[in-house]
Amino acid sequence: AMWKFDDLAEHMIEEGFVDTADEFIVPDLPPHEWVLKVHDRDYYYSFIEGRMDEDLLRRTGFSRRPSHEQLVRRSLLEVSGSVLASRLALS
Repeated sequence: AMWKFDDLAEHMIEEGFVDTADEFIVPDLPPHEWVLKVHDRDYYYSFIEGRMDEDLLRRTGFSRRPSHEQLVRRSLLEVSGSVLASRLALS
């Protein structure tokens, strides 16, 4: 669920890991090439363009989505956020 990210940020502020939400580093959307390294082109573009059939959406766990645009954005930011976190951890 998308709310988990808001809840996690709020928890981190409450517990003193950060003082304010301004301290979080927000990733940019990743280039399509990153996702295409691990997903089939037709699958990826049918997902981001909202062309997946309901059966496939259900099997992949995406059938209960409040907004397809929000789901796509969240999914892409999870990719770039993971890469950013890894890079920051290694620097």
